[in-house]
Amino acid sequence: SVRVYCLQAMYLATPSRVKEKTCDPYLSITLGPKNIADTTSLMRKTRHPRFCKIYNLETLIPNHPELQVAIIDFESTEEGRDALIGQTKLDLEDRFLSIKRPICGLTERYMISGPHKWRDFMLPTQILDEFCTANCIPLPSYASDGTNCV
Repeated sequence: SVRVYCLQAMYLATPSRVKEKTCDPYLSITLGPKNIADTTSLMRKTRHPRFCKIYNLETLIPNHPELQVAIIDFESTEEGRDALIGQTKLDLEDRFLSIKRPICGLTERYMISGPHKWRDFMLPTQILDEFCTANCIPLPSYASDGTNCV
């Protein structure tokens, strides 16, 4: 399962609407054979859209390792066709198999519910144990209540 967060874009190029200097961007997500052209994320007349969208996709690695996120300008050509503003491609296999792990670090608190719920497939203690083992550091021991590392 892959979760894609698309928050915002800034200073989008507008080659097809030089006079207006705006665009009508929406998101397009592609993972393997699946393509989501999310016109519900369409933002009218802006170069700084705030999408604030989350997409959950299923894939098998190594079969479909490339995730593509594109921003499309809605009906921007004279023929009324959508035009690509920009895109990025992420190799999920490289990210998943990286020694740095696909995370930004451990949070200070482990939440089991709410908007900041822990979403990694490993618990923080498992990540710490794996890190210690990989770096020949003695494994931590935990207090009997399980809240502190000693």
